[in-house]
Amino acid sequence: MPYYVTKKIKGRPYLYLQWSWREAGKVKTDNLYLAPIDHDTGEVVLPDGKTPDDIRAEIREAFLNGRNAAPPDSVEIALSRQNNPPPPT
Repeated sequence: MPYYVTKKIKGRPYLYLQWSWREAGKVKTDNLYLAPIDHDTGEVVLPDGKTPDDIRAEIREAFLNGRNAAPPDSVEIALSRQNNPPPPT
């Protein structure tokens, strides 16, 4: 099941969708960058012209291209929470 992760890079928060799976007895993790987070308000800032549907398409493409992405159905569940991502840490 994919989940949201906030990563700080040079002090600025960014929202990623992350998922894990087991492979040969080890846990593997992959993630997909979604959008920056406004440091002051904690709100996700979609880049100009980018919509939640664009993000869904990127995730589906990653899945189809074999990035070990989560199945699209579980991604839809996570993206249904798009308007309420976790606050920056």
